[in-house]
Amino acid sequence: IFCCIFSVNQCNLWLKGFRMKTNIYNLAKYVELIKGFNVITDNLEVLLDRIMTNAMEIIAVSAGTLFLIENNKLIPRVAKGEKSEQIKPLLLALDKGICGWVATNGRPKIVDFVGQTPEFDNSVDHQTGFNTKSILAIPMKNKDRVIGVIEMINKIDGKFDEYDAKILTILGTQAATAISNHNVYRYLLATKELQETLIDSLPSGVIILDRDESIRVFNRRAADIFQLTKAEVVGQSCRTALSKYPQLANKLIDAMHGKVIIRSEVDTENNGTSVRIGFSTFFISGDADGQNAAGIIFQDISKVK
Repeated sequence: IFCCIFSVNQCNLWLKGFRMKTNIYNLAKYVELIKGFNVITDNLEVLLDRIMTNAMEIIAVSAGTLFLIENNKLIPRVAKGEKSEQIKPLLLALDKGICGWVATNGRPKIVDFVGQTPEFDNSVDHQTGFNTKSILAIPMKNKDRVIGVIEMINKIDGKFDEYDAKILTILGTQAATAISNHNVYRYLLATKELQETLIDSLPSGVIILDRDESIRVFNRRAADIFQLTKAEVVGQSCRTALSKYPQLANKLIDAMHGKVIIRSEVDTENNGTSVRIGFSTFFISGDADGQNAAGIIFQDISKVK
């Protein structure tokens, strides 16, 4: 009897030790995973795939799906594991199934036996041929708004527990933040492209300096007037890029220090030809962040009588 008790106790200690080592291993993988979440990327699919691959390994499941809420539907953006290709085209209602419940209530849910919970919707299993046994689903939240659901299916060894739910909840929160960063990035990129398009379409030349007096904007008309390319000047210091036009360079730098000029003219040369430039300079205040800038808008008025 003593030997049996000893063996059981030893077995329990071994299992606890194994569980602790496994948790430490998973925690190390988790830390490694979230390192990349704050990196703003233009490839959302790669980011979401990486999140799911690592989450499935950490939680140890046979399948998993990451849903995003779009047009009041749960859209599978990443599906991995058995029958994943059949799951990707599906659209799930927010008022049905365990994932719908999680999205609506904003709380995680652990289901050990799906046949014993009324929230389970077996229509996905019928459509895909998958055999769902257990589920862990957590909401992906950006601040207090649920933007999606991460679902882990069929725990490989044992049952889902609170440790799994906590780890996946943290991953879901970090993933939601990464998605939000991506959306902000895409918005800023689109805004920047729109601004550049509008500035490029202006009939006047436009040059804008950063606070370090390097050229940030050099539109198409400026390139035509000065016979320079964007590649030659953008990112260069003002004095270096406009070395052939020192008067205008000086006016730009003066504007950076708040000395703006409204409607003035200057005579200069362009490849040995006299050119008269009509211009105005302006100052852009960065307010509290100190990101000041300055610019010049100008035209070649040599032929204007």
